[in-house]
Amino acid sequence: MPIFAKRRHAAKRFLPGFAPRGRKYSEDQERDEGGPKRTEVHVFSDAKLLYWKKVDRIARQYESDALAATRTALEIDKRELLVLLGEAHKSALRNKQSIDWRKYSEATRDYLRTQAGANWREQFLPVLEGVMTDGVNTMRDEFGFRFDVPNIGAQEWFTEYALEFASPINGTTAGLVEEVIAMGVDEGWSIDAMADHLEEVFRQMAYGDVDPEDLAWFEDRMVPYRAEAIARTETMRAENFGNEELMRDWGVEQKEWLATPDERVREAHWDANGQVVGIDEPFIVDDEELDYPGDPAGSPGNTINCRCTILPVLPGEASE
Repeated sequence: MPIFAKRRHAAKRFLPGFAPRGRKYSEDQERDEGGPKRTEVHVFSDAKLLYWKKVDRIARQYESDALAATRTALEIDKRELLVLLGEAHKSALRNKQSIDWRKYSEATRDYLRTQAGANWREQFLPVLEGVMTDGVNTMRDEFGFRFDVPNIGAQEWFTEYALEFASPINGTTAGLVEEVIAMGVDEGWSIDAMADHLEEVFRQMAYGDVDPEDLAWFEDRMVPYRAEAIARTETMRAENFGNEELMRDWGVEQKEWLATPDERVREAHWDANGQVVGIDEPFIVDDEELDYPGDPAGSPGNTINCRCTILPVLPGEASE
């Protein structure tokens, strides 16, 4: 029997570090246990806690593959930008002119916003298909849907997702690269210095192990642990997207936001817990419209590293 079949009667469990209504908590206790102050306390059923854990476990199982894919994609992007730099240098020598940094900046931006997407798709396709397939299989089994899970990779919505998922990633990289080039122009870097600094930035994005002294010139502009953040965000984002699409295909009419049940959850995501909307309607989270947790339509601060998920609301079921 699916775990949600008798959810109205499931035992309740209060989250560690969060006080149920009526229970007093001192500021010292909240500080010691790491629980942020909340104006609202949610009570999760055992069934919801179990389902969230299963969804989270699936995403985490794919994180190492996603991290490897991210690092490979960043390495390929770096090589392509260095090739473009070499071509710009050759053109300058051929024309007996200084390198045209404006054209080089435009060439890097054009690559990152067009061709780089194919690179990221190639690296991530197995991860995206795998995490979506495992996610929808778990949703089907837990909620008792009597449908066969289709070949996810053959779905039109999967193809569209794979074509677009890396656009925000490459947009961020393009912005960082433009800043590096602008700094080089202002400070009069040589070709070799530009290449070295691009190497440092991409190394830091991929591995985060560049000596702080070597990166002091750009440290305040870098995204901390970027590769890890991409891997974590894209696995849960893809799982939630796949689940929402199959809910729609299977005739589910409403969906519910299930917040991450621990102390690290964003305040706005905690407040959104239990929000129910139509399957084609967005959740309102921190004044933004999100179709599902991690929806790239939201701002980075509202989606990066999000571990919340969604539930199908079946006929006759009450939200808990």
